[in-house]
Amino acid sequence: MRIGALKVMAPLVAHGLVLVGLVGCNKKAPQPFSCDRYQRRMERCESYVVAAVKRRFDADVKIGALDRDEADAKRKALQRRIRRRIRYKNSKRLCEKLQKLRTPHHRKRFTTMKYCYRRSGCEGFAQCILALW
Repeated sequence: MRIGALKVMAPLVAHGLVLVGLVGCNKKAPQPFSCDRYQRRMERCESYVVAAVKRRFDADVKIGALDRDEADAKRKALQRRIRRRIRYKNSKRLCEKLQKLRTPHHRKRFTTMKYCYRRSGCEGFAQCILALW
């Protein structure tokens, strides 16, 4: 801010009128990671995760890695597995299990869960979560 602007704003600051402009918008504070919150986010973003799986298999078909029938069968099986995991709260159980295990592989998966949880929006969360499946 320029010094001239500060002189003009000084009377406004004294009355508390500029405080809102200097502080910025009220953002919701990020919730700390917990397995319960992770499960709730999985439930809330389920449709985005399923859509991300579909896009991934469509890309495989487009580049020729899979034929259409094989891709559809694998996609449907993975989508069923994801929905079942969410419905039976397996994401929460897996999170709690990974918290307790101390091998490097398990710590890496748990760290990935925490990283994905912090991603903004369901679309970013879904793309990140696919690395765990």
